Amino acid sequence: IVLGIWACNTLVTESDKDPKKAVWDEFVGMWITCLFLPKETLWLISAFICFRVLDITKPYPARKLEGLHGGMGIMADDILVGIYGAIILNIIRIALS
Repeated sequence: IVLGIWACNTLVTESDKDPKKAVWDEFVGMWITCLFLPKETLWLISAFICFRVLDITKPYPARKLEGLHGGMGIMADDILVGIYGAIILNIIRIALS
């Protein structure tokens, strides 16, 4: 995560605060969403869909975290969205077992 913040920070320019080529944040967020889930196709597809929906809608306070400066702002919202996704899917997993 720290390396990702640094790497994303190197891509930020004055005119582009969240460059499209910075994808490490998406990788980390998706990885967090998959934590503690069974490594089965259905769960991984569910994790991808859940993460993407949360990443697009950015529930509070994830949208506010986007405003943080540099690489921290790029990474923080996706980390939080990944945590949200992990919580949601693990609650569903526990409820179904």
